[in-house]
Amino acid sequence: GALTQQTIHTVMIRAARRGRRVVRLKGGDPFVFGRGGEEALALRQAGVPFDVVPGVTSATAAPELAGIPVTCRGMSSAFLVIPVITPYLVFNLRFPARDLKWIYMIGGALSFVVLRIIGALVDRYGSTRLATLGTAMFLLVSWLSFVSYDVRVPITPLFVLFMVGMNFRMAPYQTLISKVPVPQERASFMSLMSAIQHLSTSAGAVFSSVVLSTGEDGTLVGMPALGILAMAVAALVPPLFWLVERRVARAAPMPTAPVVVEASSTG
Repeated sequence: GALTQQTIHTVMIRAARRGRRVVRLKGGDPFVFGRGGEEALALRQAGVPFDVVPGVTSATAAPELAGIPVTCRGMSSAFLVIPVITPYLVFNLRFPARDLKWIYMIGGALSFVVLRIIGALVDRYGSTRLATLGTAMFLLVSWLSFVSYDVRVPITPLFVLFMVGMNFRMAPYQTLISKVPVPQERASFMSLMSAIQHLSTSAGAVFSSVVLSTGEDGTLVGMPALGILAMAVAALVPPLFWLVERRVARAAPMPTAPVVVEASSTG
């Protein structure tokens, strides 16, 4: 069976201390969902010197080889990488690996259509209401998928609903943060938000690596605990949206009616 992550750490450290040259070969980038950070930390704590050779993550390499840019001006300003989901589907939920392409294709195509609809709904009803709907969808799917999965629930619509729920939260978020800064501070504000997003993503990845482990049969151990934590964090989204949207509305200048002055002449 597959080695656990802790066993891999032990094997590398033991071989290095015996004077052997150890090569830990990974596909893609070892620091992008490759658990390379965990292994580097284990080696450093054990006092074993090492070098890291950067790679190109398959998250961008695969679509590039297919001629698909993950970002393109006027078409796509960002892209989302969903970690852990594929091995969880295959090893935990026993979804056939050969059918993964279909659920990603269906989810991606539906997201393309849904995003356009969500944008119009955000303009009409505001970010908070749509974010609340997306959060409710995310909570439902997370509970059914990660916390208490029932084999009677089909995986394909569940996964597609997960992707749609992510879009229901992303579009309102991008709309709302664009209203926060004044025009002359927008660039610096967006740069700060991008830095915070990357920091939070890194923190989430590190925490996930602590909670999750790999079983001997390849299953991910600890997904229910991680799912509950994700649900708890997601539940904070609607009230935060409400607070920010309320403050933005208060700070917005009140529209003023034009004053028409009529000139009259006598004589």
